[in-house]
Amino acid sequence: MMSIDLSKLSAKELFELAQKKEQEEQQQAKQQSRVNELIAKREAALSEHKNVLLLTDKKIRDMQAQREKLISDHEKVVAEIDQEIKSLGGNAPKTEAKAAAASGGGSDDSKLKSTIRQIMNKRDYISASLLKEKLAAYGITPATFNKDLEQWVRNGWLEGKGKGNYALGKKC
Repeated sequence: MMSIDLSKLSAKELFELAQKKEQEEQQQAKQQSRVNELIAKREAALSEHKNVLLLTDKKIRDMQAQREKLISDHEKVVAEIDQEIKSLGGNAPKTEAKAAAASGGGSDDSKLKSTIRQIMNKRDYISASLLKEKLAAYGITPATFNKDLEQWVRNGWLEGKGKGNYALGKKC
């Protein structure tokens, strides 16, 4: 900005210059006020987003706990029925999990990986529990599923996408 010699300006020019300066300051104050409003709005949106995520995470944990309890209760009931069948001299039918355990894990590694690829091609990532359920629908119940998952992540065949979630890796 060039400097102006105020002593050479008329009263009218000084007045106009002061008005212009005041307008510029008012405009800057309005802009700063708008910036402050937007910053507050942004922080409120971030806070709301964080709270919604925390609430969603809690609901997911609650549902997972409920699911685990349902599975545990179901396994207990089936075990009691199997025990009663045995006590009456009968043989309890083998479930998929028992059949897989009896045959040493059920499927070979290539069939397992092929099926996982087929399941995973339909989505970006999947939780370990849902993957296990989907595999069971194909009649596959690997005995060492969690260890297999860890090994596949180390080998790059799968990629961790957050706690308990996996995506196909680069070596797939």
